[in-house]
Amino acid sequence: MPMILRSLFIVLLSLSAGMGTPQAKRLNLVHGETTITSIRFMPDGNAFVSASFNGTVIMWNASSGKRVWSLDLDAGSETKVASTISHIVDMDVSSDGATIAVSYNQSTVKDNTLQPGQVNLVALIDPKNGQVTRTLSGHTFLMGGVAFSSDGKSLVSVSGDQTARWWSVNTGREIRQIKLKAQGGTSRFSPDGKYLVIATAPIWGNPPQSIVGLYDSQSGMLVREFPREYSQVTGITFSPDGKYLLIGGFNMPNVTTKLWNLHSPNSQRSKPILTNVKRVLGNYAYSPNGKLLAYGEVQRGRPVVSVTDWLTGKSVGTYELDAKPASLVFSPTGAQLAIGTQEGQIIVLPIPFHR
Repeated sequence: MPMILRSLFIVLLSLSAGMGTPQAKRLNLVHGETTITSIRFMPDGNAFVSASFNGTVIMWNASSGKRVWSLDLDAGSETKVASTISHIVDMDVSSDGATIAVSYNQSTVKDNTLQPGQVNLVALIDPKNGQVTRTLSGHTFLMGGVAFSSDGKSLVSVSGDQTARWWSVNTGREIRQIKLKAQGGTSRFSPDGKYLVIATAPIWGNPPQSIVGLYDSQSGMLVREFPREYSQVTGITFSPDGKYLLIGGFNMPNVTTKLWNLHSPNSQRSKPILTNVKRVLGNYAYSPNGKLLAYGEVQRGRPVVSVTDWLTGKSVGTYELDAKPASLVFSPTGAQLAIGTQEGQIIVLPIPFHR
C-alpha cells in the first residue's frame, strides 16, 4: 500500500474509532446530606435511582446526571401540629423496571415532640413519575432489607421483628412469612431466583446464631446456614452465575470476605478473596460479566472504592472519594459504577476495563 494511502487509512481508522459510543464521563452529584442507603440502575441502564436515609428517592439520568424526578416520603404530611419523619433502610428495582420498592421506618412529631412508636413499611413506587402506588404494612419492628424476586412478581422484606415476609407486587398481599433466628438485616435473591439469602443481626442477651441463612425462595424452607464468623455483616451478594455466595463482615479489627460454593454443602474457597483490607465500607458489587468485584475501603486514611479481578485477586482500579462509600452498583453493561456515600454524594465512574 502506498505511503499516502497508508497514512490516510490510519487517519480514517482512528476517526471511525472515535465515532463509536462516546466514553462515559464521571458524574459528581448531590442527593442530600445523609447516607445513600441504596443505589440501583434501571434495567436499560439509561437511569439510576438513589435512596437516602432522609426519606427521599431520586431518579437520575445516567448520562447527564440530571434529575428525572424526586420523591419525599414525608411530603404533604405536615400540619399545624404534626408531621412525619421517614428513614429509608433499603431499596430495590424489579428486573422488568416496572416497580421500585423502599423499606422505611416512619415516626410522627406532634407539637415538636417525637411521639412513641413508629410504623415499619414498604413503599412501591412507579418509576415513570416517582409516585407511591401502594404501601405494604405488617412488620412490627425496624425494617431491614427489601428485594424483588427474579421475575419481579414478588417482593421479600426482612425486619428486626425476626420475620421475612413475601408480598405479591400485583395485589400487595402477604404471601408467606417465615420466622428468623435473629433480627433480619440484608436480603438478596439468587440470579436464577431459586434461593433467598438473609443476613441477620444478633439479639442482645441471646446465644449467637448462624449469621446468614439460605432459603428456598418458593417454600421459604431453610436450605443451608453459614457459620457466624462476624460480629457484623458488611455485604452479601451472589456471583452473576449463581454458583457462589460472597459474605463479607468483620470482628474488629479483622475483616473477612469469603466465597461459598453453593453447589457443595461443605465447600468454600480455601482463602479469603480480599487481603490487606482493614475494613470494607458499604456493600459489594459484581460487574455483570462476573469478572470484577467493587467494594469500599480505607487506604492510608482515605476512603476509596477498589475494583478487583476477584478470580486472581489483582487490583484493576482504585478511586479516591471525599466521603465514605455506603452503597455501590455496576450499570447493566458494566461501563459505569455508581457509588453513594455516607454524606449524600453520588459518584458515577466510567469503567474502561468492564468488558
